[in-house]
Amino acid sequence: MKIKGIGNWTAEYISMRIMKNTNVLLDTDYGIKKVFEKYPKLQNKELQETWNPWKTYITVGLWNYLEQMEETQ
Repeated sequence: MKIKGIGNWTAEYISMRIMKNTNVLLDTDYGIKKVFEKYPKLQNKELQETWNPWKTYITVGLWNYLEQMEETQ
């Protein structure tokens, strides 16, 4: 993140995709925020801790859900 223009979201995304980190929840992502607005219980930090060490899979699953949600509208 010392590189200008690289913020937390980008660093976490790189960690997820390039470094194969399985425990990244991109909760600052616009799409994830939209799902969290629809299902506020998913924002519960205690619940999110139960997703360890598979938060990356939750993130991708939520993106897929959002994509399906948008296709049906």
